[in-house]
Amino acid sequence: MKGKCVLCDVTIRAHANSFKRHAETRKHSDAVKAKFSTPPVIHGRVRGPTSREREERKIFEIKIALYIVLNSSIRAVDPLFEILQDCVGVNLICMHCTKLKQLVKTMIGPAFRDQLLKEVSDSFFSLIVDESTDISTTQFVGFVVR
Repeated sequence: MKGKCVLCDVTIRAHANSFKRHAETRKHSDAVKAKFSTPPVIHGRVRGPTSREREERKIFEIKIALYIVLNSSIRAVDPLFEILQDCVGVNLICMHCTKLKQLVKTMIGPAFRDQLLKEVSDSFFSLIVDESTDISTTQFVGFVVR
């Protein structure tokens, strides 16, 4: 597998050491400085987002994460947001696989678990479990509560 540095337009072997070595190169550090350097503010100061804007952004991120979890693959997040930023110039949110996984683990998963426990807590139910292995030897497990 290979990764790509979008700042340097370089293809990198998908290993942690390769990414670390690339991050230490002069080409990458110059590209980072050029991309993220901001012009100095002469009069006044740059206003950051208010607490209300931050809360709205968090709610929007959770809604997007929930939509992706229910209707798509987590792997589709990175290309989706790259397309949005390139085509539309949307910088409202920045979400990658790691952030989405963390949202699922800390917020969406517990909410689904609580809802499931509430629905089946006092009633009889059956649990159907199925496991499978696809052609690439990836193992899958499916659970159904009925």
